[in-house]
Amino acid sequence: MTDSLSSEHVTRALKKAAQLRALFQKLPHVPTPAETRLLEDFDAFVGGAEACSTAAARAGFRARWRRWDYAVIVAAAVRLGDQTQNDRELATFADLAARALARLQSTSALPLDD
Repeated sequence: MTDSLSSEHVTRALKKAAQLRALFQKLPHVPTPAETRLLEDFDAFVGGAEACSTAAARAGFRARWRRWDYAVIVAAAVRLGDQTQNDRELATFADLAARALARLQSTSALPLDD
């Protein structure tokens, strides 16, 4: 009996957590002042500045990922070079963005049926 109560309690808790997660994912992301400064640094880098910090690149990659702006992530990752490869989060975003971009490009090349 204890096992079944425990199992039911865990199931209810997981359902509540899943519902909260779904709700939070629907809410818009509002950057903090610190994140806003990092995003400005990243945007300057995308616009042609010579370098940006890893923190700025992380913030920029996350923001561009939310907007499905995969091409910017891939281009920035190439420009960042070793900085991207030496940071797990940047490398993950870059890899996933490259895959998503390739998939989008391959599906857009398919002929449309009339």
